Order: sequence, then structure tokens, then C-alpha cells
Amino acid sequence: MNIEKSSNPKKILIAEPNESWKEQLSKILSESDYEIKFVNTGEEALELANSWLPDIILTEIDLQKMNGIELSWMIKVNSKVPYTPVIFLTQSINPETREHIFSAGGSDYLLKPFGSKELLSKLKSILGQMDALKTERAVQKALTGRIENIPLSDVIQILTLNRKGGILKIKKDSGEKGEIYIKDDKIINAVTDDLIGEKALYKIIIWMKGQFEFEPCEVNIEPTINKGTMALIMEAMRLADESSIGDTRMTGKIPKID
Repeated sequence: MNIEKSSNPKKILIAEPNESWKEQLSKILSESDYEIKFVNTGEEALELANSWLPDIILTEIDLQKMNGIELSWMIKVNSKVPYTPVIFLTQSINPETREHIFSAGGSDYLLKPFGSKELLSKLKSILGQMDALKTERAVQKALTGRIENIPLSDVIQILTLNRKGGILKIKKDSGEKGEIYIKDDKIINAVTDDLIGEKALYKIIIWMKGQFEFEPCEVNIEPTINKGTMALIMEAMRLADESSIGDTRMTGKIPKID
């Protein structure tokens, strides 16, 4: 069957050292409208991700020089493509590995051997979610609402992904208030009644009940936060997990727009 190629196909970076699996993945994806590139190691994957800017990454967990879990962490916290979804490929899975996958910001995983329908369906679903985040409907959903309906981590990802500058104002049902200042695609400051900077952000982001409202405006204040958005969200997840408090729905995964 001849596939009509798009002028702007989605780019898939695949970190897979096994030649047999490379051949199988190439055969499956050649039947769809994707541009693909293969690498053998985690280090090569990170380097290519920063230069090629893929739309999605598939990675075997067992890689040399940087395993798949470490690669996902680096993509999320120290790369040019922190929002790029990562799907893990693995021969087996257990609860500990599954936890590591999602703690590292993985979007999903596939158990080898898998078929073409399973892979293509997962790619279509996840890439569709990413496209949905870049729509006006997603932005509208992030402008005002209840934290119970959409976690603040999701609100922040939508706003920064769409490069919306302004102030995200949050008020807990208890009356406590917080503000997060966003410039382009970065959080540059956060304040609560008693904290400022990263500590304030980590406190706000795990609030579970309250109202939020985004006020689009020009933000011209001195930055107190210099980390990337996904690095901040991942750290907030880690701190919330350590203290066993906060919103259990908060993850490094792609927000879903219902």
C-alpha cells in the first residue's frame, strides 16, 4: 500500500541497540507517515534529541553509557525537548521498574514482543495528546478552574508549552494564596504568604483543592527561578513523594484534555 507522505511528518527518535528490533521497528514505521532515526546508546539519543528535536522518543531500558531511565530524566530536566514524550521498550516489567519509568517522566511502555497495531495505536494516541495541548481549547482550560479538575502541574505545562506569559494566581479553599510568574516558556518566580522562589513553587504545585486563574500580562520582574519547567515539576513530584503529601494525580506525563 502506498502511503501519502506529509510535508511535515512526525519525527521519531529510537534508542535500540538490537539489530533485529531495529529492523522490525523500521518495517512497522515505514508503513506510516513518520520520519525515524536510530541510535544505539543513551548518550547518542540525548545528543540527537538536542539537535534533531524529535516529536517522540522510543527507548529500550537496557542501553549502554546511559540507560533508558537516565535518558528520560535528562530529556525532561536538561535538554532542548523537555516536553517530548518518551515510550519505553522492555522485555519485562515489574512494579519497581514501572515506578521508575513514570518517575522519570515516561509517557508509557511497550512489552516486547509487541505488534504493529499496538505500537502504531500508542504513537497515534500520545502524539494526538501532544497536538491537543497546543490548541486554543487546551489554553482556555488552563486559564481558570478548580485544581480538583486539573492539577496545577498540568496547567503549568499547558501554559509554558504554548508560551503564555503572565501570572497564575491560586487560592486554596482555606484562604491561602500563591502566585506563579511565567515568562514565555519558563517559570521565573513564585510567591506564597511565607515563601518565594522555588520553595514557594514546590509548596503551591502540590495543593489539591482551590481555584486558579491565569492573568495574561507582560512579566518584567527579576527571576528567582532558573530551572526548566519540567525539571521543576519533576522535583516537585519527588518532594511530594518523599513527604507523602500533595496531589497523587501529579505526574510528569502528558496532560490529557478531556
